[in-house]
Amino acid sequence: MNHLETALQKATDANNLEDLEKAISKDLVRVYQTISLRYQEERDYDKSLEYFQKCLDASQRAADRIMEAECYQKIGKIYEKLEDLPKSIEFLQKFLDLSEEAGDKAKAGEAHKQLAEAYSKNNNVQSAIKHLEDLLNIANELKNKPA
Repeated sequence: MNHLETALQKATDANNLEDLEKAISKDLVRVYQTISLRYQEERDYDKSLEYFQKCLDASQRAADRIMEAECYQKIGKIYEKLEDLPKSIEFLQKFLDLSEEAGDKAKAGEAHKQLAEAYSKNNNVQSAIKHLEDLLNIANELKNKPA
């Protein structure tokens, strides 16, 4: 991680090295994600959030919208575990927005499901129902009977 962060800093400081900066950032995304997941397994959610935020920043620098969406999802789920439901909903909504922007209906369906769960836990039944209806529409469109 330290070597990649140093390399990224040098690539950022130099001019005309955007491709190198993106490549290093993609490697950092994987490293940060691995570290964050380990902290999450240990139930150290503060440290996990710290590294998922770094993962999010690196994915944005790498212009990797798929990984950015996944980071929003993971951060949202951590906030849900911490029972900060408004923050969870905020990040899960960003996950949904990026999934829809990318045209990934399966991920959008997953986002709707997770948003429905978060809204339900936050006692907002109307929003939960709306997201379940959206999930149902996507499931029918994709012919995903289990969903």
